Amino acid sequence: MTITSVSRKDYNDGTDNTKGVVITTKEVFPIDGEPFSKFHTTRQALVGKFLNDAGDMTILGKAINDGGELKVKVVSKKNQAGNRNYFDFEQC
Repeated sequence: MTITSVSRKDYNDGTDNTKGVVITTKEVFPIDGEPFSKFHTTRQALVGKFLNDAGDMTILGKAINDGGELKVKVVSKKNQAGNRNYFDFEQC
């Protein structure tokens, strides 16, 4: 998958505001027969790559938005306690 842009889009469930991002990809993926090239995530492992603790774009996020691209694959990793898996990006 090739990431071509990243924008901040937080999730608000009415009680808490969680940092999130919308990731746009070069590839198009069919979901229920409809083509999509964007997805929203609040997963900390992914959001932390593009937003810093203050909620501003990281150097990586800025580089992508300034015309760069980032080719990644999605991998499953174990958390530090080793009892749960989470998804992360790994650069190709």
